[in-house]
Amino acid sequence: MEEIHRILETIQRTSLRSVLATITHVEGSAYRKEGACVLFLEDGSQLGMLSAGCLEADLSACVPDILETGVSRSFVFDMQSSDPLSWGEELGCGGVVHVTMEPVNDELADHLCTLKNYLDHGTEVILIKSFGSDGSVIDYGFLTRDRHLFGEWRGEFPQVLLDWTSSEESWRSGMKFVSSMQSDVFVHTYYPRPRLMIFGAGPDARPLAAFAAIIGFLSPSPIGDPPFAIDVIFRMLNLFYWGFQRKR
Repeated sequence: MEEIHRILETIQRTSLRSVLATITHVEGSAYRKEGACVLFLEDGSQLGMLSAGCLEADLSACVPDILETGVSRSFVFDMQSSDPLSWGEELGCGGVVHVTMEPVNDELADHLCTLKNYLDHGTEVILIKSFGSDGSVIDYGFLTRDRHLFGEWRGEFPQVLLDWTSSEESWRSGMKFVSSMQSDVFVHTYYPRPRLMIFGAGPDARPLAAFAAIIGFLSPSPIGDPPFAIDVIFRMLNLFYWGFQRKR
């Protein structure tokens, strides 16, 4: 399940500077695919993962420079070596991974909080990024299913992208070539946190709900009274367990 929900919660509440790293393109095999992201905080902590540890150390070393310059950067990790002491397939990654790191400045933080608000209300959001020749992010825009646009895009957002994002194909993550723009853009769709309801209050309910909450499921609050008596309702994290009254 995507870490984006916990990352957005952290960005919303932390006062620490941070850098957001996102996989934008994968050639061959890799632990994580396009759209996976990790948040590096200036205190050295991080949230999320891009690999089994192959990439994070190198990326973490770049965080101070990115925070200092305020400029995004892109990196390419070639893990196709067959040497087991190098990257290699023995590590579970045998491909090439492209990663973009962006400093979370005030503008990006505001837009990420807007993204969180849409996701919290059950709305899917598509992200589109364009890059400069040096691999830095020059424009980005978030677009909801009902065509609400927000982000930082120089000039008017291209109509061709608005038209293109109407197709289901555009909602698949990865780098896409837009012929009319003669350039590649990165596309990723963020989905609301999936909901889970567990009926029953037996001894197996508590560990099941705890595990579900850890991996990111969200359960809605009960609305109104169900057509049967509820014997037990108790909350743990964001999940509810419903126990039903036994007939005597």
